Amino acid sequence: MRTVRLLGLIVVTVCAAGPLPAAVVSIDANTCYQTIEGWGSSMITYSLGSTPYANQRWREAYRDLGCNILRMPMGKEVLVDGSGDMRIPVVLSDNLQNNVAKMNFNLSSVTVLGNMAAWLRTNALEPERVRIVGSL
Repeated sequence: MRTVRLLGLIVVTVCAAGPLPAAVVSIDANTCYQTIEGWGSSMITYSLGSTPYANQRWREAYRDLGCNILRMPMGKEVLVDGSGDMRIPVVLSDNLQNNVAKMNFNLSSVTVLGNMAAWLRTNALEPERVRIVGSL
């Protein structure tokens, strides 16, 4: 009986707080940030602690299969306030170079991808078609 009353109190408290504000996302269809023409292929591993991009045999398999897109995951640790406190928001602007300057690309999780991109520039089957796609 006591559990039911507590649960009822929680439901009433949450409902009484009112609806949560909806997230608003605006997209300007006239603004183009990035264009990728054609299509390509990519491989990625989701093994924790694994860095296949540093492994020469893995790189050669990537090349020999004709993969030409490098998917670069961008974790929160790349964009952190100068204090190192992840709770402090980092404000971005319309200036791309200023935004990039706020990012830390010296992390080991990121440099291994940069090294792979440099390797692909000279070793891909079609180096001119290599693309990097950043994703969260």
